[in-house]
Amino acid sequence: MRRSWLAPFLVIGFGVAGTGIESCAADTFTPAEGGVDANNNDSPQVGDAVGPPVDGGGCSCDGGACVDDKCILAMGDTPCMALGASTDAHVYWADARQSGNVYRMTTDGSNQVELIASNQSFPRAIAVDQNSVVWATSTTIMSANLNGGNLTTIQSGMSQRATALTLEGANLYFGVPSGIYVVPKNSSGTTPQLVTTTAGTPAHVAFAQFTAARLLFWTANQPTGDGGAVSEFASLVGDASVSHYLSGVSGTLRGFAVGGNGAFLYAAHTTASEILGGPPIDGGMVTWLQTLAPYDLALDGTEVYWSQTSANGAILKSPSAPSASVIQSGETNPTCIGIDATHVWWVSNSHVVPASAAK
Repeated sequence: MRRSWLAPFLVIGFGVAGTGIESCAADTFTPAEGGVDANNNDSPQVGDAVGPPVDGGGCSCDGGACVDDKCILAMGDTPCMALGASTDAHVYWADARQSGNVYRMTTDGSNQVELIASNQSFPRAIAVDQNSVVWATSTTIMSANLNGGNLTTIQSGMSQRATALTLEGANLYFGVPSGIYVVPKNSSGTTPQLVTTTAGTPAHVAFAQFTAARLLFWTANQPTGDGGAVSEFASLVGDASVSHYLSGVSGTLRGFAVGGNGAFLYAAHTTASEILGGPPIDGGMVTWLQTLAPYDLALDGTEVYWSQTSANGAILKSPSAPSASVIQSGETNPTCIGIDATHVWWVSNSHVVPASAAK
């Protein structure tokens, strides 16, 4: 049974699509900026052209970098990204800064960056479909056209932050502590309806094909008094029946991946440094592979890709037989990942835009 959302609403737009991004193509040195000029001269003269910031200096990107002649700011804590549809050829990301931005960038190697929205309060969770991009801030859920037009506040004045988002058909599903709700994705201020309660705060929600049905899956974590968590990995079958693949698990579950009509089912058990599941799933999920601090997962046939979130993190992959090969090492706290036809993509604090490597 669906129940109404009880938080108050005030429909307010916080950002303006297409504004707030600074050009760095013709930036010039001033004595207050410090840093280096375009020729790496550490004693530039006033008016000299400056290159991308070096060690936090240089042009006015404030610790970011110059990409596509635009100043892109450094990412904040736990940024996230989402790949567009196969016909879109863009990657979208929310930079998780206090006064943050939502961007998109071409995935064809040209690295053309566009600003979707600016002045967003800690934008983190993000989702994309064929027509729109949605993201969550501290107190709102926002949407825009893929090119940044039609900026809309779907929900505002939220007393609980939306921690995970997914788009399915005409609807937006989002997780808040102890529940997943649904609203029409093109609405503004509509009262959300409760889809299902969860055993804690959802970390990841997504739809996936499972045998003959397309089901809503989630991981959720309930903090414990000792600083730990008790977690679940579950799906909703029909209108009210919940199927648990993992429940009462000690530690934090993050991303998951479902493939082969449910023949492959994996969950990242971050605090236990393991990936649970694998093929086949029979009588519960067990340790499939020990790997340091897995955060997010993606599945391509029988190839599993995941981010290893740590100060010296990595992007890894494995075939269906448990073993790991490193795609990229030396990443600082990589979080969300995704795959397209040729590449694996991720965000981390090592880059100001999503990074990629050939699969």
